[in-house]
Amino acid sequence: MKAKIVNIDPMSFTDGPGIRTVIELGNMGEIELNPEETIERVRKLRPFIGPDGGGITITGSIFNNINYVIETCHIAHKAGFNTCIRTSFSDYKASEDLFKHIDLVIVDINGIPLYNYGELTDEELMNIHKAMNDLNEISKDVWIKQKIIKDKNDSFEYISKFKKFIRMFDNISDVELISVDLSDEEMDKVIEVLNGV
Repeated sequence: MKAKIVNIDPMSFTDGPGIRTVIELGNMGEIELNPEETIERVRKLRPFIGPDGGGITITGSIFNNINYVIETCHIAHKAGFNTCIRTSFSDYKASEDLFKHIDLVIVDINGIPLYNYGELTDEELMNIHKAMNDLNEISKDVWIKQKIIKDKNDSFEYISKFKKFIRMFDNISDVELISVDLSDEEMDKVIEVLNGV
């Protein structure tokens, strides 16, 4: 099977541990590769990748290309690469086979149940909650990335609910708050709320 690829970034430092090669999937991609061709490109781009914590991260249209992602991660694991997917889970379709071949899941939070700043549908919010529960049940390592947008989700109410949401899960090893347009002082207040009891 093949997937359309929008971009391959050989040197990312923000999409998982170590230096990552990031493969972005999408319908507008001009390149079509099968899993074997994808990993071969990764090998050529990153000959020094190995057991140093680096690896590959797949992002974009993951669940519309689920078989491609499963096979690519399977081949990557056999080649000794650390594997990661980065997703918002708004289009989540449960797949035990996928998580068998994934070392880490990075979740971009664009809304949480009961507080939807990102204008997601109820179904999309339910997908996020279901995915987080599924990952928690198998103790899959999860990193959370949450954009903080001024006057949208920088309130005490939202951060308190966000904190309560992530505390429901035991498998979250990292939480990163990303300031979009807040001052350092405003961001410090948000972090203070998140770290508070």
